[in-house]
Amino acid sequence: MFVMEVKFYRCSTCGNVICKVVDSGVVPHCCGSEMILMKPKSVDNGREKHLPEVEWDGDHKLKVRIGSQPHPCTPEHYISMIALEMEDGICIKTLQPCCDVKDAACADKLAASEAEAKDVVECCDGKGLLSRIFGDECKDGGDDKDEKSAWPHAKFRCCRKKAKGVYAYCNIHGLWYLPLNEKE
Repeated sequence: MFVMEVKFYRCSTCGNVICKVVDSGVVPHCCGSEMILMKPKSVDNGREKHLPEVEWDGDHKLKVRIGSQPHPCTPEHYISMIALEMEDGICIKTLQPCCDVKDAACADKLAASEAEAKDVVECCDGKGLLSRIFGDECKDGGDDKDEKSAWPHAKFRCCRKKAKGVYAYCNIHGLWYLPLNEKE
């Protein structure tokens, strides 16, 4: 079976990020110039921790949490996507920065059940759209008391044997990668 290497590109002008699903050898363009191929990092020595951490629930449910400590979660600095690479494709979950929207009614609408409502963090994209993003509430973090931080995470359903790796993208610190199944 032919398996394509996953490639992520970023526009240096506007910050768009794309995942190349078919590689014909042509570099994608955005804003009138070639996009930059991002090389994922796999060693995290910085203040914020970006490497994905994984936890399997059986052989078909994967929970991915980013970092060993909360990550900033502001429009200027946040984890914008988590992607699961599998033998037969990729699944990408996009995330939004936290904000100060604290509306219980919106949380209830976002929750699949009343019991889940208390785990919902209300986040918006500046246009009033809310998303269920993080299981923990945004917390004060870092040196700046006003800086929001959170535990970015996503859940995936996939066959454990077919999972190859997990990517995370920080809009400031770039692309990060954790290979899976190397020791199994």
